Amino acid sequence: MQAALADDNVRVESEPAPGSRLPAVHRLRAHALLGGILLVGLTLRVAWMVTQVSVISSDGGEYATMAEHLLHQHALVGTYEGPEIIYGPLYPILIAGVMTVIPNSETAAHVVSLVSGTVLIAIVFLLAQTVYGRRTAYIAASLVAVHPLLIALSASVYNEALYATVWIAVVYWGIRSLEGRRLRDALFLGTCIGLAYLSRMEAVACLPLMAAALLMVGWRRKQARFAFAQTAIMCIVFLALASPYVAFLYRHTDRLRLEAKWDFNYTLCRNRLAGMSVIEANYGIGPNMTIEGPLLGPFQFADFTPYPHTLRERVGTLAAMARMNAQAVYHNLLQRQTGAPLLWAFLVIGWCRVAWTNKRLRDEMLLFGFAALVVAATLIASSAETRYLFALAPMLLVWTANGFRELSRWIVRWELMARWPKVRRDRSVAALQLGAMAMVVGISIGGVRGDWYFADEQGAVASAAREAGTWLAQHGSQSGRIAARGTVVPYYAKGTLIAFPYGDPDTTLRYLAHKQVDFIVLESAESALVPTIGEWMAHGIPDPHAQVVYDRTTSPGVRVVVYRWQHM
Repeated sequence: MQAALADDNVRVESEPAPGSRLPAVHRLRAHALLGGILLVGLTLRVAWMVTQVSVISSDGGEYATMAEHLLHQHALVGTYEGPEIIYGPLYPILIAGVMTVIPNSETAAHVVSLVSGTVLIAIVFLLAQTVYGRRTAYIAASLVAVHPLLIALSASVYNEALYATVWIAVVYWGIRSLEGRRLRDALFLGTCIGLAYLSRMEAVACLPLMAAALLMVGWRRKQARFAFAQTAIMCIVFLALASPYVAFLYRHTDRLRLEAKWDFNYTLCRNRLAGMSVIEANYGIGPNMTIEGPLLGPFQFADFTPYPHTLRERVGTLAAMARMNAQAVYHNLLQRQTGAPLLWAFLVIGWCRVAWTNKRLRDEMLLFGFAALVVAATLIASSAETRYLFALAPMLLVWTANGFRELSRWIVRWELMARWPKVRRDRSVAALQLGAMAMVVGISIGGVRGDWYFADEQGAVASAAREAGTWLAQHGSQSGRIAARGTVVPYYAKGTLIAFPYGDPDTTLRYLAHKQVDFIVLESAESALVPTIGEWMAHGIPDPHAQVVYDRTTSPGVRVVVYRWQHM
């Protein structure tokens, strides 16, 4: 890695142009160097997985369950009742594919994340090489390989591990397509947009963005026919990949559509704008047992919302959510997980130190466009979760790597450096860039260690939930209906999740009885969030149908109680 950095900027004028080909010997050396960076990145990810991840995440439990059902029942169903319409199918499809070799769905999911995170390093290298040149590409690949946020993400079971990789592939092939050299670039672009859509439905917004960019660039070059051909190929390939999932949605909702989450998300947003907390907006239940939180029954909200939903109402809701989430998004972009605020300083240096060529302007505008899509999707979400911005991290690191390089190019041209003939400039450059990288990584480490997304997969709370789920699986709960706050216990128990509602104790009890649950799981870690859980853990469930079958407290004071509901 140091060799890649030390080589930079000593003879700037001899650097190959971005995208140019190297002689065979140099190409072999370049491949070996990139291979070494990939090996370092994979090693760090495996080490993090082995030492820092002990329990599957709540989202991961849903995806792993979907994979099990895909493989064994050929059905797209998760831990929730009914067809899965909230989570994209690509991640569980890949997990199910790995399960043909590794039967355990949790291990298979980790393999998919590890491979995705390692492939991300190579794609970032290609993107940075195309936009900024080969030496910047080595810096970018090295930074992605050792960056704590991307290491932790690749070692965890989150869809974002796959989505970040596919997203950056869309950006790379988008840049390549704008060069207007080969129609096959548009084919790869359509493929990547299709895969991104199957990972997260909002990625469909890439299609109009790239269509507009291709047609505009083609018109300026007087290559309109070629641009139309590119756009057509991109759209046809996308539709070919998306059509099976569109057919799935049509079969279960009787509507031809690209997604079935609009009313679901719209209801969540209107709940938040009505003054509900995040947990109440997601899981709230009314006094007469009416479901107010869509996560209590996601499939029920595929074509239903209790709120007025004219076009004006919908647009107004999105604008209101953007205003509500603006401060949270700003805060998330400056969080330490990425290496901010130092990362942003290097990023600005990379943007501003030299004048842009027309090609640089075109490429940067497209990068800004893709970044804006990620930020916009987070702004209009029902809650501006940090992980919605994880896909942006690799792009930020590409810009940061260019900032490292531009800063070193600036410093080695100082007159002061020329007065120190005994100081080798290549070593000075390497030391500067490694030092800058170390500072960004150091800041990120502290942020990642305190991030609850990754703490969710380790520690006493996660271990207690896994033990309760494993115990239930060993005591005949498989295929049972389990009321719980998350998917971890139902995943390990191999049961169906009945989401625990947010409401008063009497209404909650009537709701769970109506849902004919077999088990009720109470976790002390959720007592502060859901008062009913705290009351029931302190005084028991006030109903003779509920009988305690499991009650364990771990050494840090984490308690899990499981009630069996006796059906009469």
